Amino acid sequence: MEHNFNPKQWQRLETGRQGASMGTLLRVCEVLRINIGTLLDGLDEELYEERPEPLPPRGHRPHRRR
Repeated sequence: MEHNFNPKQWQRLETGRQGASMGTLLRVCEVLRINIGTLLDGLDEELYEERPEPLPPRGHRPHRRR
């Protein structure tokens, strides 16, 4: 593969089993011939979505009011 990526490394990146440094992301952009903005576009969208309240931890009992 180009730019010293081997197939196993690509697979780990694609499946999320391996994180990527900024250097790796820039190399991916170079191989794909895209800019970093295109690669990252939309990744933050879910940060702004409303999320339901998380469930309490297992075994947690709410306090009873007397």
